[in-house]
Amino acid sequence: ACLVGSEMCIRDRLKPDEVDTLNKYFDDAPFHKHLNRDYLLIHMGFAIGWRMSELLQIKVSDVWDFNNNRVLDYVHINKSKVKKKIQGKSALVSNDLKKMIEKYITKYSIPLKEEYLFQSPMIIGDSKTLPLGYRQALRIVKKHFINAGLDQSNLSTHTLRKVFADRVYLSLIHISE
Repeated sequence: ACLVGSEMCIRDRLKPDEVDTLNKYFDDAPFHKHLNRDYLLIHMGFAIGWRMSELLQIKVSDVWDFNNNRVLDYVHINKSKVKKKIQGKSALVSNDLKKMIEKYITKYSIPLKEEYLFQSPMIIGDSKTLPLGYRQALRIVKKHFINAGLDQSNLSTHTLRKVFADRVYLSLIHISE
């Protein structure tokens, strides 16, 4: 947020070229066990603009049609998983995001409907998976910002929502012109 008439700004947004840098980093990054999960998590934040706590609660059944073996057109979560809402929350899934989700689910074998899309490596009881925790998601986001060479001093998981908001705002400006 910038103070009106001031040169001083708090650095909490990614510019479009920095988003491109992050995407290129993921394209060129050496493979590791959770790379695709991390990329999908960050890209989903850019694409649908939900809070990190809401993204972490998405289950495979919220994005995947098991009858037709394809990604759903909308991702939906129930109100119990949504902060400050009376009803649940839905978002349109873009074609790019559909391809990423499909690749992630099919290639990395997340077969069960009630599995979390972004799983923690921790397992409790009889093989019950847990979602990634918020702090772990924050570490993941910051790690990839640093590895991509971005200044991450004031960047956080909320930055993903701001990228989404900036994209919506810019698309509205282009429509009105």
